[in-house]
Amino acid sequence: MNKIKICILCLLTIMLFSCKEDFENFESKAYINSDSKLTTYLIKPDVSTYSASLNIVVPKPATQDVEFTFKADASLVGSYNNIFSDNAVILPSDYYTISKANVKIAKESVRSTDIDIEFNDINQLDRNTVYVLPVTIANAGMQLVESARTHYYLFKGGALINWAGDIEENYFPVKWGNSSLVSGMSEITIESMLYLRQAERDGSDSHIMTFFGVENGFLIRLGDTFEAGQIMVVKGSGKYPDNANDRTKAPVGRWFHLAVTYDSSNLIKIYIDGVLKSTSTASSGTVNLASSCYIGYSYNSNRWWPGMIAETRVWNKARTQDEITTYMYGVTSDAEGLVAYWKFDEGNGNTITDYSGNNSSITANSALKWTSVSLPEE
Repeated sequence: MNKIKICILCLLTIMLFSCKEDFENFESKAYINSDSKLTTYLIKPDVSTYSASLNIVVPKPATQDVEFTFKADASLVGSYNNIFSDNAVILPSDYYTISKANVKIAKESVRSTDIDIEFNDINQLDRNTVYVLPVTIANAGMQLVESARTHYYLFKGGALINWAGDIEENYFPVKWGNSSLVSGMSEITIESMLYLRQAERDGSDSHIMTFFGVENGFLIRLGDTFEAGQIMVVKGSGKYPDNANDRTKAPVGRWFHLAVTYDSSNLIKIYIDGVLKSTSTASSGTVNLASSCYIGYSYNSNRWWPGMIAETRVWNKARTQDEITTYMYGVTSDAEGLVAYWKFDEGNGNTITDYSGNNSSITANSALKWTSVSLPEE
Protein backbone atom coordinates (compact mmCIF):
# COMPACT_ATOMS: atom_id res chain seq x y z
CA MET A 1 0.00 0.00 0.00
CA ASN A 2 2.85 2.38 0.82
CA LYS A 3 4.44 1.73 -2.58
CA ILE A 4 1.10 2.44 -4.29
CA LYS A 5 0.71 5.69 -2.36
CA ILE A 6 4.24 6.75 -3.28
CA CYS A 7 3.56 6.01 -6.98
CA ILE A 8 0.34 8.02 -6.91
CA LEU A 9 2.14 10.92 -5.20
CA CYS A 10 4.86 10.83 -7.85
CA LEU A 11 2.29 10.86 -10.64
CA LEU A 12 0.44 13.78 -9.08
CA THR A 13 3.72 15.67 -8.72
CA ILE A 14 4.61 15.07 -12.37
CA MET A 15 1.12 16.18 -13.49
CA LEU A 16 1.35 19.31 -11.33
CA PHE A 17 4.70 20.34 -12.76
CA SER A 18 3.53 19.51 -16.31
CA CYS A 19 0.43 21.67 -15.91
CA LYS A 20 2.54 24.43 -14.40
CA GLU A 21 4.97 24.22 -17.32
CA ASP A 22 2.11 24.37 -19.87
CA PHE A 23 0.57 27.31 -18.02
CA GLU A 24 3.85 29.18 -17.90
CA ASN A 25 4.37 28.51 -21.64
CA PHE A 26 0.86 29.72 -22.37
CA GLU A 27 1.53 32.84 -20.35
CA SER A 28 4.40 33.72 -22.69
CA LYS A 29 2.74 32.95 -26.05
CA ALA A 30 0.55 34.91 -28.47
CA TYR A 31 -2.70 33.67 -29.97
CA ILE A 32 -5.65 34.76 -32.13
CA ASN A 33 -8.19 36.68 -30.09
CA SER A 34 -11.36 34.62 -30.62
CA ASP A 35 -13.72 32.54 -28.50
CA SER A 36 -13.87 29.91 -31.24
CA LYS A 37 -11.74 28.57 -34.06
CA LEU A 38 -14.69 28.80 -36.45
CA THR A 39 -17.00 31.47 -37.85
CA THR A 40 -19.90 30.23 -39.97
CA TYR A 41 -21.74 32.24 -42.63
CA LEU A 42 -24.79 31.12 -44.58
CA ILE A 43 -24.97 31.34 -48.36
CA LYS A 44 -28.20 33.30 -48.88
CA PRO A 45 -29.63 34.86 -52.05
CA ASP A 46 -30.20 38.20 -50.36
CA VAL A 47 -26.78 38.52 -48.66
CA SER A 48 -23.78 39.17 -50.90
CA THR A 49 -21.17 40.45 -48.42
CA TYR A 50 -19.82 39.69 -44.97
CA SER A 51 -17.09 41.44 -42.98
CA ALA A 52 -14.73 40.07 -40.36
CA SER A 53 -11.64 41.13 -38.40
CA LEU A 54 -8.90 39.36 -36.50
CA ASN A 55 -6.25 40.40 -34.02
CA ILE A 56 -3.64 38.77 -31.79
CA VAL A 57 -3.33 39.01 -28.03
CA VAL A 58 -0.77 38.14 -25.35
CA PRO A 59 -1.54 37.52 -21.66
CA LYS A 60 1.03 40.07 -20.44
CA PRO A 61 1.99 43.48 -21.87
CA ALA A 62 4.71 43.18 -24.52
CA THR A 63 8.15 44.36 -23.51
CA GLN A 64 8.80 45.56 -27.08
CA ASP A 65 6.99 45.93 -30.39
CA VAL A 66 6.12 42.50 -31.84
CA GLU A 67 5.12 42.02 -35.50
CA PHE A 68 2.97 39.29 -37.06
CA THR A 69 1.74 38.41 -40.55
CA PHE A 70 -1.57 36.76 -41.42
CA LYS A 71 -2.33 34.85 -44.60
CA ALA A 72 -5.04 32.67 -46.13
CA ASP A 73 -3.65 29.15 -46.31
CA ALA A 74 -5.33 26.61 -48.61
CA SER A 75 -3.08 23.84 -47.28
CA LEU A 76 -5.00 23.94 -43.99
CA VAL A 77 -8.32 22.87 -45.52
CA GLY A 78 -7.43 19.26 -44.73
CA SER A 79 -6.78 20.21 -41.10
CA TYR A 80 -10.19 21.84 -40.91
CA ASN A 81 -11.88 18.75 -42.37
CA ASN A 82 -10.09 16.51 -39.86
CA ILE A 83 -10.95 18.69 -36.87
CA PHE A 84 -14.61 19.22 -37.78
CA SER A 85 -15.28 15.96 -39.69
CA ASP A 86 -16.34 17.93 -42.74
CA ASN A 87 -15.74 17.83 -46.50
CA ALA A 88 -15.13 21.50 -47.27
CA VAL A 89 -13.22 22.98 -50.19
CA ILE A 90 -11.17 26.17 -50.22
CA LEU A 91 -13.06 29.43 -50.71
CA PRO A 92 -11.84 30.79 -54.10
CA SER A 93 -9.72 33.92 -53.87
CA ASP A 94 -12.22 35.93 -55.96
CA TYR A 95 -14.59 35.92 -52.99
CA TYR A 96 -12.44 37.64 -50.35
CA THR A 97 -9.83 40.31 -49.71
CA ILE A 98 -7.57 40.65 -46.69
CA SER A 99 -6.31 44.13 -45.86
CA LYS A 100 -3.46 45.01 -43.50
CA ALA A 101 -2.14 41.45 -43.25
CA ASN A 102 0.79 42.75 -41.19
CA VAL A 103 -0.12 43.61 -37.61
CA LYS A 104 1.81 44.69 -34.52
CA ILE A 105 1.47 44.42 -30.77
CA ALA A 106 3.00 47.66 -29.54
CA LYS A 107 5.24 47.79 -26.52
CA GLU A 108 3.25 47.79 -23.25
CA SER A 109 0.16 46.56 -25.13
CA VAL A 110 -1.55 43.16 -25.03
CA ARG A 111 -3.43 43.39 -28.31
CA SER A 112 -2.43 43.84 -31.92
CA THR A 113 -3.96 46.01 -34.58
CA ASP A 114 -6.72 44.35 -36.66
CA ILE A 115 -6.73 42.76 -40.07
CA ASP A 116 -9.96 43.26 -42.02
CA ILE A 117 -11.44 40.53 -44.19
CA GLU A 118 -14.14 41.37 -46.71
CA PHE A 119 -16.14 38.54 -48.27
CA ASN A 120 -17.96 39.48 -51.49
CA ASP A 121 -20.44 37.89 -53.94
CA ILE A 122 -21.12 35.14 -51.43
CA ASN A 123 -24.64 34.71 -52.80
CA GLN A 124 -23.06 33.47 -56.03
CA LEU A 125 -21.52 30.42 -54.33
CA ASP A 126 -23.00 26.95 -54.80
CA ARG A 127 -25.29 26.31 -51.82
CA ASN A 128 -24.65 22.57 -52.11
CA THR A 129 -20.91 22.99 -51.51
CA VAL A 130 -19.20 23.76 -48.20
CA TYR A 131 -16.38 26.32 -48.47
CA VAL A 132 -13.74 27.22 -45.89
CA LEU A 133 -11.09 29.92 -45.67
CA PRO A 134 -8.30 29.17 -43.14
CA VAL A 135 -6.64 32.41 -42.01
CA THR A 136 -3.47 31.72 -40.08
CA ILE A 137 -0.52 33.52 -38.49
CA ALA A 138 2.21 32.89 -41.05
CA ASN A 139 5.04 34.78 -39.35
CA ALA A 140 5.39 35.80 -35.71
CA GLY A 141 7.88 37.77 -33.68
CA MET A 142 7.30 35.52 -30.69
CA GLN A 143 6.08 32.05 -29.79
CA LEU A 144 2.46 31.14 -30.55
CA VAL A 145 -0.17 28.94 -28.97
CA GLU A 146 -0.36 26.52 -31.92
CA SER A 147 -3.95 25.49 -31.21
CA ALA A 148 -5.01 29.15 -31.55
CA ARG A 149 -2.89 30.05 -34.57
CA THR A 150 -5.60 29.61 -37.23
CA HIS A 151 -9.18 30.80 -37.61
CA TYR A 152 -11.55 29.16 -40.07
CA TYR A 153 -14.33 30.98 -41.98
CA LEU A 154 -16.99 28.58 -43.18
CA PHE A 155 -19.61 29.18 -45.89
CA LYS A 156 -22.49 26.81 -46.47
CA GLY A 157 -26.11 26.66 -47.48
CA GLY A 158 -28.51 26.51 -44.57
CA ALA A 159 -32.06 27.35 -43.69
CA LEU A 160 -32.98 30.51 -45.58
CA ILE A 161 -36.36 30.91 -43.94
CA ASN A 162 -36.68 30.35 -40.19
CA TRP A 163 -40.13 31.75 -39.35
CA ALA A 164 -43.60 31.69 -40.85
CA GLY A 165 -46.83 33.41 -39.96
CA ASP A 166 -49.93 31.27 -39.44
CA ILE A 167 -52.79 33.16 -41.11
CA GLU A 168 -55.56 30.64 -40.55
CA GLU A 169 -58.68 32.71 -39.71
CA ASN A 170 -56.53 35.84 -39.88
CA TYR A 171 -55.57 38.37 -42.54
CA PHE A 172 -53.56 41.51 -43.36
CA PRO A 173 -54.98 44.71 -44.86
CA VAL A 174 -52.26 46.11 -47.14
CA LYS A 175 -51.73 49.85 -46.68
CA TRP A 176 -49.25 50.97 -49.31
CA GLY A 177 -46.57 53.47 -48.37
CA ASN A 178 -46.61 54.77 -51.95
CA SER A 179 -49.84 53.83 -53.73
CA SER A 180 -48.58 55.19 -57.05
CA LEU A 181 -46.25 52.18 -57.28
CA VAL A 182 -49.21 49.80 -57.45
CA SER A 183 -51.59 51.89 -59.58
CA GLY A 184 -51.89 51.32 -63.32
CA MET A 185 -49.44 48.42 -63.39
CA SER A 186 -48.95 47.01 -66.90
CA GLU A 187 -46.84 44.18 -65.49
CA ILE A 188 -46.91 42.46 -62.12
CA THR A 189 -45.52 39.49 -60.21
CA ILE A 190 -46.88 38.27 -56.89
CA GLU A 191 -45.02 35.43 -55.18
CA SER A 192 -44.88 33.73 -51.81
CA MET A 193 -43.85 30.67 -49.85
CA LEU A 194 -47.10 29.06 -48.71
CA TYR A 195 -48.31 26.11 -46.69
CA LEU A 196 -51.83 24.75 -47.23
CA ARG A 197 -53.28 22.44 -44.60
CA GLN A 198 -56.39 21.46 -46.54
CA ALA A 199 -58.03 22.14 -49.88
CA GLU A 200 -61.56 22.27 -48.49
CA ARG A 201 -63.16 22.83 -45.11
CA ASP A 202 -66.58 22.94 -43.48
CA GLY A 203 -68.81 25.98 -43.50
CA SER A 204 -69.74 28.81 -45.85
CA ASP A 205 -67.46 29.32 -48.88
CA SER A 206 -65.76 26.12 -47.78
CA HIS A 207 -63.47 25.80 -50.81
CA ILE A 208 -62.74 29.49 -51.51
CA MET A 209 -59.43 30.34 -49.89
CA THR A 210 -57.67 33.64 -50.52
CA PHE A 211 -53.97 34.32 -50.78
CA PHE A 212 -53.60 37.89 -52.06
CA GLY A 213 -55.18 40.75 -53.97
CA VAL A 214 -58.17 42.95 -54.59
CA GLU A 215 -61.71 41.60 -54.99
CA ASN A 216 -62.89 42.13 -58.60
CA GLY A 217 -59.48 43.62 -59.39
CA PHE A 218 -56.51 41.29 -59.32
CA LEU A 219 -56.93 38.41 -56.90
CA ILE A 220 -55.22 35.06 -56.27
CA ARG A 221 -57.29 32.43 -54.50
CA LEU A 222 -58.25 28.75 -54.50
CA GLY A 223 -61.50 27.17 -55.60
CA ASP A 224 -64.52 29.38 -56.36
CA THR A 225 -65.97 28.07 -59.67
CA PHE A 226 -63.00 25.71 -59.99
CA GLU A 227 -62.38 22.54 -58.02
CA ALA A 228 -61.33 22.78 -54.40
CA GLY A 229 -57.64 23.50 -54.14
CA GLN A 230 -57.18 24.79 -57.68
CA ILE A 231 -55.38 28.12 -57.98
CA MET A 232 -57.45 30.82 -59.65
CA VAL A 233 -56.39 34.29 -60.75
CA VAL A 234 -59.16 36.86 -61.05
CA LYS A 235 -58.49 39.89 -63.24
CA GLY A 236 -61.50 42.14 -63.55
CA SER A 237 -64.38 39.92 -64.59
CA GLY A 238 -62.14 37.17 -65.96
CA LYS A 239 -61.07 34.02 -64.16
CA TYR A 240 -57.90 32.19 -65.15
CA PRO A 241 -56.91 29.50 -66.17
CA ASP A 242 -59.79 29.14 -68.57
CA ASN A 243 -61.05 25.91 -67.03
CA ALA A 244 -60.61 23.48 -64.18
CA ASN A 245 -57.47 21.36 -64.31
CA ASP A 246 -55.16 19.41 -62.04
CA ARG A 247 -52.00 21.22 -63.16
CA THR A 248 -52.70 24.27 -61.03
CA LYS A 249 -53.84 22.52 -57.87
CA ALA A 250 -51.99 23.79 -54.82
CA PRO A 251 -49.97 21.16 -52.94
CA VAL A 252 -51.49 20.22 -49.59
CA GLY A 253 -49.52 19.41 -46.46
CA ARG A 254 -46.17 20.81 -47.56
CA TRP A 255 -44.45 24.12 -48.29
CA PHE A 256 -44.54 25.34 -51.88
CA HIS A 257 -43.62 28.47 -53.79
CA LEU A 258 -46.38 30.18 -55.74
CA ALA A 259 -45.76 32.88 -58.35
CA VAL A 260 -48.28 34.62 -60.57
CA THR A 261 -47.23 37.01 -63.34
CA TYR A 262 -49.11 39.31 -65.70
CA ASP A 263 -47.29 41.01 -68.56
CA SER A 264 -47.88 43.68 -71.19
CA SER A 265 -49.00 41.07 -73.72
CA ASN A 266 -51.89 40.21 -71.35
CA LEU A 267 -50.56 36.78 -70.39
CA ILE A 268 -51.20 35.42 -66.91
CA LYS A 269 -48.77 32.70 -65.85
CA ILE A 270 -48.96 30.49 -62.78
CA TYR A 271 -45.81 28.87 -61.39
CA ILE A 272 -45.66 26.27 -58.61
CA ASP A 273 -42.18 25.64 -57.20
CA GLY A 274 -40.74 27.46 -60.21
CA VAL A 275 -42.48 25.20 -62.73
CA LEU A 276 -44.83 26.87 -65.22
CA LYS A 277 -48.26 25.28 -64.74
CA SER A 278 -50.56 27.53 -66.74
CA THR A 279 -50.52 30.32 -69.34
CA SER A 280 -53.73 32.22 -70.11
CA THR A 281 -54.56 35.21 -72.29
CA ALA A 282 -56.34 37.65 -70.00
CA SER A 283 -58.45 40.70 -70.71
CA SER A 284 -56.32 43.75 -71.46
CA GLY A 285 -55.83 46.60 -69.04
CA THR A 286 -53.64 47.56 -66.15
CA VAL A 287 -53.65 46.21 -62.59
CA ASN A 288 -54.53 48.41 -59.63
CA LEU A 289 -53.73 47.24 -56.08
CA ALA A 290 -53.90 50.68 -54.50
CA SER A 291 -57.05 50.13 -52.44
CA SER A 292 -58.84 47.26 -50.68
CA CYS A 293 -55.85 44.94 -51.04
CA TYR A 294 -55.46 42.08 -48.57
CA ILE A 295 -53.39 39.05 -47.71
CA GLY A 296 -55.66 36.19 -46.62
CA TYR A 297 -59.00 37.93 -47.20
CA SER A 298 -61.51 38.62 -49.98
CA TYR A 299 -65.20 39.46 -50.01
CA ASN A 300 -65.86 38.14 -46.50
CA SER A 301 -64.03 36.69 -43.50
CA ASN A 302 -64.98 33.10 -44.41
CA ARG A 303 -62.45 32.95 -47.24
CA TRP A 304 -59.28 32.78 -45.15
CA TRP A 305 -56.15 30.85 -46.04
CA PRO A 306 -55.90 27.63 -43.96
CA GLY A 307 -52.17 27.57 -43.42
CA MET A 308 -48.96 29.56 -43.21
CA ILE A 309 -47.12 32.20 -45.19
CA ALA A 310 -43.52 33.42 -45.56
CA GLU A 311 -41.26 35.33 -47.99
CA THR A 312 -43.93 37.30 -49.90
CA ARG A 313 -43.18 39.86 -52.62
CA VAL A 314 -44.89 42.17 -55.09
CA TRP A 315 -43.12 43.39 -58.24
CA ASN A 316 -44.05 45.90 -60.95
CA LYS A 317 -42.53 43.63 -63.58
CA ALA A 318 -43.26 40.15 -64.87
CA ARG A 319 -40.45 38.04 -63.46
CA THR A 320 -38.96 35.39 -65.74
CA GLN A 321 -39.05 31.71 -64.90
CA ASP A 322 -35.28 31.75 -64.24
CA GLU A 323 -35.66 34.66 -61.82
CA ILE A 324 -38.51 32.95 -60.01
CA THR A 325 -36.68 29.64 -59.73
CA THR A 326 -33.35 31.12 -58.64
CA TYR A 327 -34.72 33.47 -55.99
CA MET A 328 -37.60 31.60 -54.39
CA TYR A 329 -36.13 31.87 -50.88
CA GLY A 330 -34.92 35.44 -50.88
CA VAL A 331 -33.93 38.49 -52.92
CA THR A 332 -31.97 41.65 -52.23
CA SER A 333 -34.06 44.54 -50.96
CA ASP A 334 -32.88 46.78 -53.82
CA ALA A 335 -33.80 44.33 -56.62
CA GLU A 336 -35.20 46.05 -59.70
CA GLY A 337 -38.99 46.29 -59.74
CA LEU A 338 -39.50 45.24 -56.12
CA VAL A 339 -42.55 47.07 -54.76
CA ALA A 340 -43.14 45.24 -51.46
CA TYR A 341 -41.15 42.59 -49.62
CA TRP A 342 -42.56 40.89 -46.52
CA LYS A 343 -40.14 38.24 -45.25
CA PHE A 344 -42.29 37.21 -42.26
CA ASP A 345 -39.04 36.67 -40.35
CA GLU A 346 -39.99 38.57 -37.18
CA GLY A 347 -40.91 35.46 -35.19
CA ASN A 348 -43.16 37.49 -32.87
CA GLY A 349 -45.62 40.35 -32.89
CA ASN A 350 -48.33 41.30 -35.38
CA THR A 351 -46.52 43.72 -37.70
CA ILE A 352 -44.55 42.54 -40.74
CA THR A 353 -41.74 44.76 -42.04
CA ASP A 354 -41.58 45.77 -45.70
CA TYR A 355 -37.95 45.28 -46.73
CA SER A 356 -38.37 46.97 -50.12
CA GLY A 357 -37.88 50.41 -48.60
CA ASN A 358 -41.32 51.55 -49.81
CA ASN A 359 -42.83 51.71 -46.30
CA SER A 360 -45.62 49.20 -46.79
CA SER A 361 -45.35 47.29 -43.53
CA ILE A 362 -48.52 45.37 -42.69
CA THR A 363 -50.30 44.48 -39.44
CA ALA A 364 -52.42 41.38 -38.81
CA ASN A 365 -56.13 41.80 -38.10
CA SER A 366 -55.77 39.70 -34.93
CA ALA A 367 -52.96 38.15 -32.89
CA LEU A 368 -50.61 36.39 -35.29
CA LYS A 369 -49.40 32.87 -34.57
CA TRP A 370 -45.77 32.10 -35.41
CA THR A 371 -44.15 28.82 -36.39
CA SER A 372 -40.45 28.02 -36.47
CA VAL A 373 -39.54 26.48 -39.84
CA SER A 374 -36.44 25.46 -41.77
CA LEU A 375 -36.72 26.18 -45.48
CA PRO A 376 -35.73 24.87 -47.91
CA GLU A 377 -36.64 21.52 -46.44
CA GLU A 378 -34.00 18.80 -46.78
